[in-house]
Amino acid sequence: MERAHSSTVQQGMCEMKELTNQDARLNKAYQQLMQQYAGHDDKKTALRTEERSWLKKRDYDCKVDHETVDDSCVVKKTAERADELEKQIKF
Repeated sequence: MERAHSSTVQQGMCEMKELTNQDARLNKAYQQLMQQYAGHDDKKTALRTEERSWLKKRDYDCKVDHETVDDSCVVKKTAERADELEKQIKF
């Protein structure tokens, strides 16, 4: 982001790359938890429901207007959610 300076296009590209990284972390943690909950359908269902609710809330919170989304907000919230899920994984 620092190298992008004030270039909106470069900042957008950086945000999209970071979102891809954070989304990969989130998906990996989610899949690990689903595997961890093997044999516990109630926990898997609860996690799936929680994740769907979180996605709706994130998208709502990061919406600027009907057509615009604050990408930096999406990145931040996705990273925070990945942190939350990673803390629940038992190694």
